[in-house]
Amino acid sequence: MNPLKLKAKSLCLHPWSHLAINPNGDVVPCCHQRGSNPTILGNVKKDSVDDIFNGEKMKKLRKDMLNGILPEDTCHKCVKYEKLGVKSPRQWVFHNTYADKVMDTVSNTESDGTLKDYKIKYWDLRFSNICNMTCVMCSPEFSSRWTQEAKKLYNSMTSDDAKSTLLQTLVLDKSVIENEKVINVNDQIKWVDQGINDVEKIYFAGGEPLIMDAHWYILEKLDEMQRYDVEIKYNTNLLKLDFKGKSAIDYWKKWSKNKLLVENSLDESGARAEWIRYGTDWNVVSSNIKKLVDNNIRCAPITSIGCYNIFRLPEIYTEFKEMYQGNFENFSLRLNPVFSKAWCIQVLPDDFKRKIRKKIKRWEKSTRIHNPQLLKTFYAELEKPHDPTALRNFLRKSAVLDCSRGTSLFDAIPELAFLNEIGNDEYYKTKTLFWENSNLKDNK
Repeated sequence: MNPLKLKAKSLCLHPWSHLAINPNGDVVPCCHQRGSNPTILGNVKKDSVDDIFNGEKMKKLRKDMLNGILPEDTCHKCVKYEKLGVKSPRQWVFHNTYADKVMDTVSNTESDGTLKDYKIKYWDLRFSNICNMTCVMCSPEFSSRWTQEAKKLYNSMTSDDAKSTLLQTLVLDKSVIENEKVINVNDQIKWVDQGINDVEKIYFAGGEPLIMDAHWYILEKLDEMQRYDVEIKYNTNLLKLDFKGKSAIDYWKKWSKNKLLVENSLDESGARAEWIRYGTDWNVVSSNIKKLVDNNIRCAPITSIGCYNIFRLPEIYTEFKEMYQGNFENFSLRLNPVFSKAWCIQVLPDDFKRKIRKKIKRWEKSTRIHNPQLLKTFYAELEKPHDPTALRNFLRKSAVLDCSRGTSLFDAIPELAFLNEIGNDEYYKTKTLFWENSNLKDNK
């Protein structure tokens, strides 16, 4: 076994160095391995970290990679990117400062995949689904407000058939309605104290990490230990910078600029942003971005690209670049394609997608983009045929959410009004059906 020879083909450092925890305690191979059928390695509420890290699934993953196999069922995103010639998350992992140390560990893997002497260098922490937004592409698993809204809508339905239709429209299981509003693993973090001397990189996500007690516990502990050498990265909606009298900026300023990055989930501006990520107050979020820039905190947008904003990608890039101007030399906009049925790019008709593709191609030629190869992913998505079922799901789900929230998709994003015309008026039909079957109508 020569790990260096496997590096280009099948090796990923995560099974030797990484822990990714979901709000319900499930541990997955990495943050990219999420979805309807993720590989669950264990659960920190039930299993010890050592049992998970040397469990049968993790050992098999190591063995596969050492045998030259990048398992597509677990590593589907990386496999997809690499087939397109796009640098995958697996390949980016080797740029981490701890990569050489982990490569030495790989060589010590036993024949059955067991790793006796290991140090977890990278924590991906989603300790809770507590959140102050209900983003359209999200779900109750990662947003407590989504759970709250789903319960409200479900309980407003006046018949069992209407309740069943609602769950189908929102693509939710009834168990979501029965779950508690907030799920977390805050009481299962003993391993944090045990491993904090070894960790070199932490990714805080959620839910919303800046309103999680566990996040602040770790941040304060790192500060007490003066572990400003730990690289910290956030995925936050930036609706709040203060928590229980504590200011995130006061802590963040203690890290050097190259050791801390605050990425905020931002897909659009103004009313568009407020519709896509419901709960957004654009004035507050844009003001908080300015505070970070003014305090020399490295920050950047992380943008989910779906049917609701792909047609404005060049404009979004320009607007965001202006907002973050002066933050650091090379503006970086991280783009993530949305694959969920109701929000994917295939919602859009083929002729519209062809126009979008030409527009982005022209823009790419005239603009210096930080990571232009990533656009290959979106070109591939734009070339896939229109999906009438996805369009129907988009119109129905948008209609129900607008009924619940008192919002209007077509007021916020007028470019999409034509979709209802080609979608057999499904948006307004769904709204009519909703009000006929909901006791919320008196509160419209």
